[in-house]
Amino acid sequence: MNTIDAIKRRRSIRCFCAKSIEKEKIDQLKEITRYYPCPANLQPLKFVFLQNPTDVLPIFQHLHWAKYLPEYSLKKDSAPQALLLIFGDTTIASDFGFSTGAAATEIMLAAQDLGIASCCLGIHTKDDIATTLGIDPTRFKFQCLIALGYGCQKSTVVPYENDCKYWQDENGQFHVPKRNTSETFLKPEI
Repeated sequence: MNTIDAIKRRRSIRCFCAKSIEKEKIDQLKEITRYYPCPANLQPLKFVFLQNPTDVLPIFQHLHWAKYLPEYSLKKDSAPQALLLIFGDTTIASDFGFSTGAAATEIMLAAQDLGIASCCLGIHTKDDIATTLGIDPTRFKFQCLIALGYGCQKSTVVPYENDCKYWQDENGQFHVPKRNTSETFLKPEI
C-alpha cells in the first residue's frame, strides 16, 4: 500500500475482532515509534505498548469511544487487541503537541499498511492512567492512546454538509463527513 492510499483508507475504528496481532507486526510498530519528526530532534515521547488482555482491560474502562454518539458503547468482546499509550517526558520538553500528532499519525499509517485498524483517543483521567501503569504522572504527561486490532467495523468518508458529526447506520457502519479540498485552503491558488 502506498502512503496516499494508507491516508485515504485509514479511519478510526471502534470495534475490533478477537484476533491477536502477530508479534512481527507489533515489533514493526514498536520500531516506528522512533522515527517521528519533532522540534529540535529532542525525541521527548515515551511509549507503553499493552497487548495482554489483563493489561488492556483496566485501561479500556477509562475510554469513551464515540463523542457524537453518547449511546454508543464498546463491549469487552469488541475491545482492541493492543493499546499504545504516548507520554511526554517533562525532563526533555514541556510542549509535546507537534511531536504527539506526528508520532500518532505515523504509527496509525504504519498500522494501516500492516492491515491493522486504529483509533486515536484522549482520556479525561490522565493521571489515573499513569498511576495504573506505575508511571510517575508528574514527569510523564499522558498525551494520547492508540487502540489497535483487526477491525470488525466499516467506516467511510462522506461529503461534509454543514455538520462534522459522524453517525452510525443500522448496519453499524460509521459515516464520517470530511470537508472538500476547496474548503481546506485559505487561498486556493498560489
